[in-house]
Amino acid sequence: MPARSVKRILFTIGAIVLVSAIVYVAYRPAPVTVETASVTRGELTVTLDEEGFTRVRERHLVLAPLDGLLHRITLDPGDDVVAQTTHIATVEPLAPGLLDERSVAMAEARVGAARAAVKRARELELTAKKLLASARDEVERLRRSGSATSQISVTHAEREALFREGELAAAGASIRVAEYDLEQATAALLLARPQGEDGAPPPSPPKRMLIVRAPADGKVLRVLRMSEGPVRIGEPLVELGDTHQLEIVADYLTTEAVRIRPGMEATIGGWGGESELVARVRRVEPSAVTKVSSLGIEEQRVNVILDLASSGEESAGLEDGFRVEVRVTEWRGKDVLLVPEGALVKDAEGWFVFVLDGHRAWRTAVKPGHRDGRQVEILSELAPGTEVLLYPGDRVGDGVRIERR
Repeated sequence: MPARSVKRILFTIGAIVLVSAIVYVAYRPAPVTVETASVTRGELTVTLDEEGFTRVRERHLVLAPLDGLLHRITLDPGDDVVAQTTHIATVEPLAPGLLDERSVAMAEARVGAARAAVKRARELELTAKKLLASARDEVERLRRSGSATSQISVTHAEREALFREGELAAAGASIRVAEYDLEQATAALLLARPQGEDGAPPPSPPKRMLIVRAPADGKVLRVLRMSEGPVRIGEPLVELGDTHQLEIVADYLTTEAVRIRPGMEATIGGWGGESELVARVRRVEPSAVTKVSSLGIEEQRVNVILDLASSGEESAGLEDGFRVEVRVTEWRGKDVLLVPEGALVKDAEGWFVFVLDGHRAWRTAVKPGHRDGRQVEILSELAPGTEVLLYPGDRVGDGVRIERR
C-alpha cells in the first residue's frame, strides 16, 4: 500500500477518535454535587424532648376562715413567710346570728374532721421518718461494701435518701397545714354556738380580730385578694409555696409517654442557667387530656412529673412556673457505629446509603438502629471512616459521578 494511502487512513482514524472524544466530553453527564460525611464511632443518647414548667410541689391556698371584713393585705409576691408566725391577713368577724342545731352540728363535724387530718398527717410524718432512716441505713451499708459496683448503688441510694428527706419535709408541712385548719374550724365553731352551756344567751364577747397566719414556711406566690372589704368564708386570699421544693411538669404525647418509666434520668435545659440540671422521672399521670396544637390538630397529652436531683446552688434563680426544656433519656449507647440522619435513604427494598468510592457513588444496604434526630446507629457492617453522601436526591444512583460540595 502506498505511503500516502497509509497516512490518509491514519489521519482519518485520528480524526474519528478526536471527534468521538469531543462528543463524549460534550454530552457525558455532569457530576452531581453533594455534601459528604464520614462514618464514625461514638456515644449516642436517645431522648424524649418536650417543653415543661416548674411547679411548687406543695402549694398552700390561704382561704378566708369566716364571713367578715377583710383588712388590707400588705404582703407582696416573693415575701418570705414562717409557719404559724407570719401575719397573712386580718378578718373582723361579723356579728354571729342565731344558728340552728344543724349549723352547729356541721361546725362540730368540721372540727372533728380537722382533728382527724392532724392525726393522719402525724402518722404520715412518722412513716416518712422511718423510710428516711431506712434509706440512710442503706447508704451506710453500701458504703461499707467498697466495691466499684456498689459505688453506683451508693449514688442511687443517696438520691433515694434525698427524695425521702423531701417527703419528710412535705409531711411536716402537711402537719402544720392540718393544725392550721383545725384552728380555723375551732374558731368557726365558737362563732356558731347560739347559746351558752346553761341554755341562756352567752354574754356579748368583746370585739376581736381573727388573725390568719401562714400555714407553712415558704414564699408568697400570689396575692389573690389585696384590697380591704367584705369577704365570704372560703374565699381565696393568698397562695403560698416553698420554691426550694420544686418539681418539673411536662405534657408529653401519649405515644411518647408510654416509653417513659419512673426512675428514668432526665436533663433540664433552656431555663436560663449556665448549666443543665439533672432530674429523675417520679410519675407518669394515669389520665391524658385532649389539647389542640398550634396547627389546629387534636392531640392526646399526659403530664410527666420529674424531681430535680441537682443542688439548690445549681438551680439558683429557678422559681415557680418557669419554662424549661425536658429531655428524658430513653437509651444510651457507647462506641456505636454512627452516620448522619441525612445519609439514610429508604425504598421498597429497605434502608441504604450511598458510599463514595473515588468519585463514584455506590449503593450499600444498611440496618439502622436507634436515632436521636441527628445521628443514626448502624447495626450492619460499615467501616468507620467510610465517606457517605448526605441528602443524595433523585439524580444519584449506582456508579454516578460525584463532586464534593
